[in-house]
Amino acid sequence: MIAKIPAAARPHTQEGAEAFARFFIESLNEGATKPDATALAGLFAPGCKTCVAMEKSLQELKAQGERHAGSSIVVSRTSSLTFSTSAAQVLIDVQQKRVKVLNSRGSTLRETASGPGTFVMTLNQNGGHWVASKLQTAS
Repeated sequence: MIAKIPAAARPHTQEGAEAFARFFIESLNEGATKPDATALAGLFAPGCKTCVAMEKSLQELKAQGERHAGSSIVVSRTSSLTFSTSAAQVLIDVQQKRVKVLNSRGSTLRETASGPGTFVMTLNQNGGHWVASKLQTAS
């Protein structure tokens, strides 16, 4: 199963790669608020360790009956570092917001951390669409 990739995130262009990176973070947020352990399905390569960890955190939220009260990661800017029609590297500037983590009854269990951050996402074309092959924090 592959998440429904929006039209703007499909082209093999610099803009398409940046839109895909933004969509990936939006999908992570959606998965945490529903919770939906399949929100990132098909959006990353198995070798993307950070992506696998993010998917696992969504699975744990769902298994424990927990969810985020809202989007915890807001993308403020994306920019391409490198680009070809088959691979790209995108800088993703984000603002992590303090969001309540709720149990199945709606009671607050904890809050997420807040602060600015930057990711570097390496993308490759796979099956006719972008997939994240590496995701790391920029130092």
